[in-house]
Amino acid sequence: MRPKVIGVVRLVVGSSFVDLTLGRSNARQVTVLCVFHAEKTPSLVIWRRSRRWHCFGCQQGGTLVGLARALGLPRGEVEVADMRAHPEQLGM
Repeated sequence: MRPKVIGVVRLVVGSSFVDLTLGRSNARQVTVLCVFHAEKTPSLVIWRRSRRWHCFGCQQGGTLVGLARALGLPRGEVEVADMRAHPEQLGM
């Protein structure tokens, strides 16, 4: 069974970025598939205002800058960009 995907969220630091599989999004938070463990239901929540994240599956969490660093992005201001797309456009 494939996870329910509505697009991707892009974490951007300067000209570097990482795409995360988006489950849901609203003005306050985004929920994505966790990059630290295998899952079918998105459980990693990024809170836009507090710039923090937490995975309810593996219980990891921290700052958005820390997440970007753990994903190999350089130091700098982290931007969260929603990029909604239909699954066909994502190759799913």
